[in-house]
Amino acid sequence: MSEIRNEHAPCAPSSSELWLNCGGAYALEKWAIEHGHIPEDDSSYHADRGTAAHELSNHQVAQVLRDDGRLAGPIPRVPMTLDARTLPDVQHNHLLGPDDFTAVNVLIDWLEMQQTFFGGQMVMEQRVRWSDQVWGSMDYAFIRPDKLVVADYKNGFIYVHENSPQFRIYGASKAKDLGMTGGDPVETFVIQPKPFGKQPIRSCTYQAGDLLSWMENTVQPWAERIVSGEELPREPGETQCRWCRVKGLCPELHAWSEQQKAKAARSPGAVALTPAQVAEALNTKPLLDIYHEGLAKQALSWCLNGMEVPGYKAVRATTHRRYSKSEQEAMKLAGSLTTKDGKKVFKKADYVTTKILTPKQLMDKLKGVDLSDRSQKKVKELVIKPEGGPVLALEDDTRPQVGPTAISELFSPVDQTAAPQDPFKLTPPAAGAKQTKLPL
Repeated sequence: MSEIRNEHAPCAPSSSELWLNCGGAYALEKWAIEHGHIPEDDSSYHADRGTAAHELSNHQVAQVLRDDGRLAGPIPRVPMTLDARTLPDVQHNHLLGPDDFTAVNVLIDWLEMQQTFFGGQMVMEQRVRWSDQVWGSMDYAFIRPDKLVVADYKNGFIYVHENSPQFRIYGASKAKDLGMTGGDPVETFVIQPKPFGKQPIRSCTYQAGDLLSWMENTVQPWAERIVSGEELPREPGETQCRWCRVKGLCPELHAWSEQQKAKAARSPGAVALTPAQVAEALNTKPLLDIYHEGLAKQALSWCLNGMEVPGYKAVRATTHRRYSKSEQEAMKLAGSLTTKDGKKVFKKADYVTTKILTPKQLMDKLKGVDLSDRSQKKVKELVIKPEGGPVLALEDDTRPQVGPTAISELFSPVDQTAAPQDPFKLTPPAAGAKQTKLPL
């Protein structure tokens, strides 16, 4: 989730890939929020799932982490059979599944290994502050006499490089707090088990003096310029645009897309594309995908606010049935179902196999069965189909439109007077403005 918001640092470490590479993104996002084009805060399925995984790991570690930063015993591993919905202190717990449990256990193994073999004071979810513009919360750190170790857990599949500026900002900020200087070592780790074919645990080692110099001479002056209101250029790029909330409103990204169309125009007399042309076109795909994703999200935001987007409307996403209780409870209930004449619907072998029946499989087996009223009520309570969130669809989609009245609580009203007829006619950078290139 982007952290360029009021309740977060203006230049948060977790969004540093964005603001270090595109200084103008902050001002455009602020403008879009003030004029109702995007909500002040939003989330996504993947962001909420990541939050849940972080809180699950904290829940496990907190059971044995003492006040002195040592472990009182082994960190409890997450059982694969856990029903995460039973953990009230974990937000969005219903999103977690076995693959998240496996990933969190990789983190727990690493944390326990670090404490057992190398010692030091372990801190969890600690806020580190470099300045009024740059601050955030690091996941874990180990403070040792000979080294500072900073660790960040990533639950997603998008590969995060171990040299990410996010981790360097955390390391520099904590090193500053500890009074580290010169050649004092700072090691940063990223624990990211899910990307296929990648090392799940990666690290970089820096000298504290180098990190402090980078922050003082490069990062902090840039952050001050961003927050000051100075008109800074917007610079399209895969790294920064991926995390930008206003990529669907950005004139520079739109102009880049139009340039790619112009390049793709057929050359006179050309029979087919050359290998070089195909390669060049393929190289633009990642950023084009990010751009189109931003357009769709922006169009959806407008539709939900009652603005007309020609040819499109907001509808509810298609969802699948799920159990409202744990799988064990679901199968126990399945065994209790009866027909109207009092006969059992299932034998145990019908619903307990090597793998518990899915909600769809259970409903398929019940087709044509004359259930008793009590059993019908049980099934209705057990197998639910959640209402899907709003998604963008073509106007001729058969699903009913979701109007602004139905979910107006999600967004602030759009300032129609400030809504441009052409969303790409936004104020461009000042003439001759140059993008400051930063050593990332």
